[in-house]
Amino acid sequence: MLPLALCADVKDSFLEPHRLPTLVQHRQRVLATICGVWDIPEHGGGSLKKLDLLHTILESYTNMCEAGYEVHVVLVTYDAANKTLTLPRHKFFCDRLATTLPIAIARFEHHPLPNGTFGTGDTLASMHRRVFEERMSAGYDVFVAQEDDYLIKAHHVSHFLEWWPKMHDAHLYPGFLDYEVWRGDDRLVLSSRPSTRVSWRMNQFEVAAHGSDLYMVPEGYGQRGYILTSDMLSTVMESDWVHKSPTGGEYNPYFNSEWLSELYTVAYPVTDLWAGCVHHASDRYMDMEHDAHRGRTNEAGEQFSSLNLITLEQLLRLCTSATVHTRHRSRPDFHLPVNITFQASTAAPCDVCVQQGLNAQIKLHRPVAYPNLFRRGHSGQVEVSVTCK
Repeated sequence: MLPLALCADVKDSFLEPHRLPTLVQHRQRVLATICGVWDIPEHGGGSLKKLDLLHTILESYTNMCEAGYEVHVVLVTYDAANKTLTLPRHKFFCDRLATTLPIAIARFEHHPLPNGTFGTGDTLASMHRRVFEERMSAGYDVFVAQEDDYLIKAHHVSHFLEWWPKMHDAHLYPGFLDYEVWRGDDRLVLSSRPSTRVSWRMNQFEVAAHGSDLYMVPEGYGQRGYILTSDMLSTVMESDWVHKSPTGGEYNPYFNSEWLSELYTVAYPVTDLWAGCVHHASDRYMDMEHDAHRGRTNEAGEQFSSLNLITLEQLLRLCTSATVHTRHRSRPDFHLPVNITFQASTAAPCDVCVQQGLNAQIKLHRPVAYPNLFRRGHSGQVEVSVTCK
């Protein structure tokens, strides 16, 4: 059976961003930008998987509309790309506002990366800032930027808007915590029991208190999207934010989120950790982890190295109370057993130092290799070391 997009009768005629319809609500108005290339392979562009992911992302924004937000979407792409893109518009109809999700497309010239930077070989990741600049006076309350494989939902926006007022006075930013899912095949994890694992960047982090709340502060940071309120956008626009570019390092992660660390400390509220978790829907690192545990090699014949990804539940257990765990016990992501060895104390690692008024630096590692890590019922043991500072 052909994918639904290939069965479309007519090629979509996309709006330009400045022709998006006038907003009808007085609050909860969202402008979301998605950066990518989605032409089908027959026309020299992206893949069918990318096209399916785009449909899933747009369905998520449609559900966001049903949840009470008014959402406009802008696809950010190259001048010559996506000329053949079609979308099944009926899938993106918001009953609450009796309208199809407004989708525009912004096209930009292809430019090589600046000297000293590396990555995908182009500057497309930065172009959403120009869309924000053009549309910042159109009445939106919230601005969302994301890659083409990031699944932002209504509860993520609500989570950000709930925590930002509590955190901004300490220059803390309520970040997104990436997770991926391995759904397996006939020999491995059954699809009904997915193995859900968080970013390898969470193998080391600090726990700090602000007011009555605890926050995880990651050692490294690289989420694939971010949210700004209209006030936050106005503030960053006072500088040369739209045209600012990194002088070195990887280009895409900088524009997707790393620039936030120049203004804020990115942190995850412990008591609401799940609500800030966003699915990196390509599950790229889970595939790499699976290849490593199966002893597979890349095209150069080099064996894949394990990223030692821990499960989402293992991370939750590090700072959890019974109420936090019970709150999410019914979620399908939490079927696998958890084995955690606390080296420093029998207390929860987050409490060891915080009770003394100190921050806790937590490092996680697996003591041995687990060849059955991806089989049903195995999540692997994790050792936890805690240093108070």
